[in-house]
Amino acid sequence: MIRLLLIVLLLAAGCGRNCTLDIRPSLLVFIEDADGEPVQAEEVQFTETDLPELRPCTAGDDRSMWSCGQELGGAFLVRAEVDGRLYMADARVDSNDCGIITESVWIQTTP
Repeated sequence: MIRLLLIVLLLAAGCGRNCTLDIRPSLLVFIEDADGEPVQAEEVQFTETDLPELRPCTAGDDRSMWSCGQELGGAFLVRAEVDGRLYMADARVDSNDCGIITESVWIQTTP
């Protein structure tokens, strides 16, 4: 009985991990110019690498930072439109016992 109680307590505690119930974005996308200054994007979308469907990302206040997906892991393609030009980036989102590990992606625009 004590052994069963100990197993239940260890599982409930996450075996030492401090997991939360927060829903995390899969990707944080930062758009910047060659000098590292933030650049506003008209639109940012993402897709899982093996799927054709593009999904919209959510813009931050200044439209230079975007969040894409929620609790999705795997390989992704990110597409950003800035001043009518398209920029692409690949990303991989991994996970652990607590959920996904948000990946940051930097897209640098060209003059």
